[in-house]
Amino acid sequence: MKRDLKIRIWKWIAFVGFSLSLLLGVGVNAQTASELMNRMAEVYKSSGCIDISASVTVKSVVPENNGKSEFTMLLKGKKFKMDTPEMTVWFDGETQWAYLKNSEEVNVSLPNSGELISTNPLALMQSYDTFFEVKGKSETVAFNGKGCYKLQLSPKKEDSIRKMELEIAKDSGLPVAIYVEDKNKTQISIRIGRMKTKQGCNDSDFVFPESEYPDAEIIDLR
Repeated sequence: MKRDLKIRIWKWIAFVGFSLSLLLGVGVNAQTASELMNRMAEVYKSSGCIDISASVTVKSVVPENNGKSEFTMLLKGKKFKMDTPEMTVWFDGETQWAYLKNSEEVNVSLPNSGELISTNPLALMQSYDTFFEVKGKSETVAFNGKGCYKLQLSPKKEDSIRKMELEIAKDSGLPVAIYVEDKNKTQISIRIGRMKTKQGCNDSDFVFPESEYPDAEIIDLR
């Protein structure tokens, strides 16, 4: 995949990773889609530090952009650290560092309010009805054979995300998969392998450790 597309995809992964974490421990049997969405932020706040391992598959109208990869995320409130084969991203709630492994470049930025929608779904979910319309909740069978509820979300305004679907296991209320399609009809499928709450972490885990990357070229975009 091309470098700029990879960067956009990993930003979307940051977004959906947060979205999935917001669903932890929420019972879904007696809730409507909107009620479930309204409880996400509250549940996320009580989940502490969250460790996620998952796979992502990209299907594009441009064949060379197709691919599959693994990634991990550490989440705490607004903060996150994401590690992929191509890059590592740290976000401390204000500053974001994106380290590109092949070029040893670190892009430092201060995401604006629009970009924060892609990296801070806690803020998004607290006012999700401003940005998304919840189309409804249906039943389906996930890739692992478990019965699931599917939530369908559609952006109210034109955005890079055209539509999004969340699959939540009926028996546990835990997220199983998420599907995103962008305005260019690139489809991103994420399947969750591991999700642990109440993990130990420090605020320093979400800040770029400059001393560990002495040869990195820092590109300050702030």
